[in-house]
Amino acid sequence: MKIKIVTDSTCDLSAELTREWDVTVVPAYINIGEKSFLDGVDLSRQDFYQRLPDFSHSPTTSAPGLAAFATAYEKFADEGAQGIISIHVAESLSTTINVARKAKEMVSRIPIWVVDSGQVSLGLGLQVLAAAKAAVQGQNLEVILKELADLRKRTYLYAVVDTLEFLRRSGRVARYRAILGSMVKIKPIISFHDGIIKMEMAVTTNKAFKRISEIVSSLAPLECISFVHTLALSKVDELQKLLSPFIPGSSKSLTSEVTPAIGAHIGPGAAGVICVRS
Repeated sequence: MKIKIVTDSTCDLSAELTREWDVTVVPAYINIGEKSFLDGVDLSRQDFYQRLPDFSHSPTTSAPGLAAFATAYEKFADEGAQGIISIHVAESLSTTINVARKAKEMVSRIPIWVVDSGQVSLGLGLQVLAAAKAAVQGQNLEVILKELADLRKRTYLYAVVDTLEFLRRSGRVARYRAILGSMVKIKPIISFHDGIIKMEMAVTTNKAFKRISEIVSSLAPLECISFVHTLALSKVDELQKLLSPFIPGSSKSLTSEVTPAIGAHIGPGAAGVICVRS
């Protein structure tokens, strides 16, 4: 059965990986003032993060358009695909998956399964890669969907955000908490698992990283660890050194700069880790 894999640009997979494993990425939108940019197409990540603190209007994000998904699905039907698995950022964070579901209703020529990853960034990307590899290897639909459901339950994301300010701007935290955080330099630790986001606070980045190390050690043994950041490679280096005892030698760690579609809400200077339990 010829199965095609579709995802959205919050997956944070490199163009090289998506080409290698034949993954189609539908871009979200970054809105700056009255202008809209296609995520990963019209705006470079480095330029976005360097300019982010000085934008006169706080950037907002929006899901891909209905037509973008429908066009991708129709294209695969034309090319003779026998099924599509469309895997997306957690429904608890974005309306993207609902747009994909509506597009599915518009395309009746081919079976389409829309999957909520319960994750974001490489937490989504690792699931997309697993599905794409299984599809290339000729696995049937039932096997791939079962693997995705299992992987969702075993995937965890932890990130240290440099400031509460951008979360406040996006409405993700109450204003008074953002003011308190900026006064005492509190570092938020965001955890995300199975569609549920939580937050705790640390006094410094070092203490936040140590807290993440404690959490990661409690999840071991791990199948893989990957890293993400927003213009903060030096922090990724620190995390990699701290978490090196838990990085399995049998798997390759990915490192990705987070897409502006996510970074608009957390700002520059953030760094995180995605863990998959064995």
